Amino acid sequence: MSSFTKKTARARALPIGTKPAVHSGQLLTSSGIPSLDALLGGGIAIGSMVLIDEDKHGAYAGLLLKFFLSEGVAAGHHTICGTAEHDPNATLKGLYSTAGSVIETKSDNPTSNKKDETTSKDRVDMEIAWRYNANPKIESEVGGGSKALGKGRMPSLTPYCHTFDVTKTIGERILQSEKVTSIDMRGNGLSAAEKANQPNEAAGELLECYSKLLKKIQDVAEPFAQSVRVPSNTQRGVFRLGLYSLGSPRWPESDRDCFSLVRFVASLKSLMRQSFGVCVLTVKGSLLPTAVLQRLQWLCDTVIGLKAFAGTDLESNAGLKDYHGYFEMRRFPKINSLTCVMPETLDLVFKLRRKNFVIEKLHLPPDLSETVSRSQGVMLSQEAKSSSRKPNHTNIDF
Repeated sequence: MSSFTKKTARARALPIGTKPAVHSGQLLTSSGIPSLDALLGGGIAIGSMVLIDEDKHGAYAGLLLKFFLSEGVAAGHHTICGTAEHDPNATLKGLYSTAGSVIETKSDNPTSNKKDETTSKDRVDMEIAWRYNANPKIESEVGGGSKALGKGRMPSLTPYCHTFDVTKTIGERILQSEKVTSIDMRGNGLSAAEKANQPNEAAGELLECYSKLLKKIQDVAEPFAQSVRVPSNTQRGVFRLGLYSLGSPRWPESDRDCFSLVRFVASLKSLMRQSFGVCVLTVKGSLLPTAVLQRLQWLCDTVIGLKAFAGTDLESNAGLKDYHGYFEMRRFPKINSLTCVMPETLDLVFKLRRKNFVIEKLHLPPDLSETVSRSQGVMLSQEAKSSSRKPNHTNIDF
């Protein structure tokens, strides 16, 4: 046999912290929340935009954005945070630190090994319900929690989705990183002289705050454009953009032209489509005109709505005491495809755990049905006893 082999082009390595989608082959990156990745078909598509309609107080929408940015820091992506609600550096310092690897081997956790051995022993000793051993375990969490690796596959050195601890933050050291950019839009970032010389915007043009924000994003995203050539031995980078409470009353001049926000999002979508990056926007839908909110939802690829139970009558509902609010999927991403990945159900709720934000299927306890069935059973038994005590004088005709 000949010892010569045909030269073939080596496959280029995927950008860091990404993976191809199973159904469409689209390049995906994690949102930082495993259950949300499962809803979106594996993660957020590169070049797409996610819109989050905030809850009443905006607390949980801020948590989703923090998980998104924390995943970017952990994966080594260039992370951009912009807002006019508060100092964006405070948001960056409050990002969550990783709680460990996604996959734990048996040698690293002896307690887990002991538990696995006990579980396997219990399954062997199960004699009465032995037929249920082959049935899969029912998972309420979307995506069924963490999946085990297939047989023969080795875990990646860089986890696709990290595990975070909400009680631990990164702190001041993140501000010293070159891969982190903060955009403070309070006061439009203009001096008094610049505000005095600021011309009036013509119809169809962006307001000064949005045009300046777009210019800053373009400067940061320029090295991540798809047209930029990267050496074959270099792994391409990805950037993440998070904008909190976009278009809220705290944004300068936001009340002058509401549709300028729509034009800004349309320009930002064009930029994202040409770059290796993902974007998450949060808006206060209750404060925006209906026409503006509808156009924003049409422009973004994925639309999520949060309805917290705090401050409502549902907070005292016994059936919802384990959850913090409803999770609405108003639009699913359909990039380079005619269809989208649909979950089993759209009745979703969310709750915040110590180490993660969990999205689960809504299961109401059947207390009413059990009560009714038990009461009916008691009535039937009483009727049976009373009828048995009464003598039967009916003549039976054969």
